Amino acid sequence: MEKKIDIATLYAPEIEDIENKLRNLRAGQFAGYNGHGSKAGFLENKIDALKKDIDNLILKIEYGKESKMDFILKP
Repeated sequence: MEKKIDIATLYAPEIEDIENKLRNLRAGQFAGYNGHGSKAGFLENKIDALKKDIDNLILKIEYGKESKMDFILKP
């Protein structure tokens, strides 16, 4: 079966952002966490940001909105 759209290439920057956030969460790296306060609340914020990135990517794909790559390559 032939691909109609190469989403991995077209939306590479968006996917890379999501992968980096997942990698950092897995490694226990919490950018901006200084050791004070609740790590649980901080994780909740990072997970919310990740969900927002995924939702935005799905929206771009479903409605044919411009990807970051389209914006960068635009003349």
